[in-house]
Amino acid sequence: MSALLHAERSSKYVKRTKQGTTRSSADHVISHPDDVEPFIARASIVLPTGEVLLLDKANKNLKLLDSKFQVVAVMKFSTYPFDICASNNRKNEYYVTEPEEQSIHRIGAGQGRLALYKTKRLYEDCRGITCWKSGVAVTVMREGFIGTLGLLDYDCKIKKKMWETDTDMGLFRAPWYLESIRGGTQLVVSDQGKNSVFGIECKTLAVLFVFNHPNLVGPRTLAVDVNDNIYVIGSSETCHNVIKITPDGQLKGVLLTRKDKLNYPAALSYGAKNNCLVLQKDREKPNISVYYL
Repeated sequence: MSALLHAERSSKYVKRTKQGTTRSSADHVISHPDDVEPFIARASIVLPTGEVLLLDKANKNLKLLDSKFQVVAVMKFSTYPFDICASNNRKNEYYVTEPEEQSIHRIGAGQGRLALYKTKRLYEDCRGITCWKSGVAVTVMREGFIGTLGLLDYDCKIKKKMWETDTDMGLFRAPWYLESIRGGTQLVVSDQGKNSVFGIECKTLAVLFVFNHPNLVGPRTLAVDVNDNIYVIGSSETCHNVIKITPDGQLKGVLLTRKDKLNYPAALSYGAKNNCLVLQKDREKPNISVYYL
C-alpha cells in the first residue's frame, strides 16, 4: 500500500557524552492518506534490511517504512497495538500485542509488504513483548493493575506464569516494555510505576538486578545493541531522556536529554545495520528521528 511521506532535514550536530557521541540525522515526518490523527508512536523496530516497523497509537495501525522512511504498507487493528518484537526462530516474522483484544498477532514484514499470519487470544492484558531463548515473553497487567510477566512458546501458549511464583509478590507495579539479552536467557523489563529497570533470569525467573537513577523517571521502551548494552527512554513530566545501561545493570551514560529537544520521547529501537537509535523524540510532532552511535 503506497503512501505519501515528507522529510524535514535538521542540522547535523555531534553531542558529546561521557561515553562517546551521538550524531543526529534527519527528522522524518510520518503520514499516510488514511490517517485521521497525527502520528503518535507506541513502539518501533528496525529490520535487518534497514526498513522500520512503527506502531501508531493514534491511528491504530502498523506502518512499514522503507530505508528512506517512506510509508510503503499499513496494517489496521481494531484497537491500538502496544508493542512489537522480531521472532528469533522465523525469518521476517514479528509479534504484535493488542491489549484491549487480549491478543498477540504473528505477522510477516519486509520488502515493502505486511501480512497477518495468525492471531492468538490469551485472555490476558498483554502489553510489552520480546523473544527469549525458547519462545515469547510478555508483560501482563492482571485485573487491570497488577503487573507481571508471562513466558510463552512460539505459538503463544503460556509456559511460565511469574504471577504464580514467590518472586512476583510486589516486584512490579507497571511493567510495560521488555527486551532480551545474553542469547535470550535474560529479560530486561522497564517498570514506569517503580521508575526501575529489572534484569530477570528466564530459567528461574530470579531477579538479577534492579536499576534506578535520577535521570530515569517513567521508563518506557527499551532497545538492545549488538553488545547487549541497554538503552531506555525516560518519559515523564520531569524526565525526557535516553540513557545507556550495561548488561549488568550499571549506568553507562545519558545520551539524549531535553537539551536535544526530547519531549515525552517514545518508541525507541536499535538498528544494527547502521548502529543507530530510532525514536519519536517529541510526542507533539509526528516525526521519527535517527541518532547514530
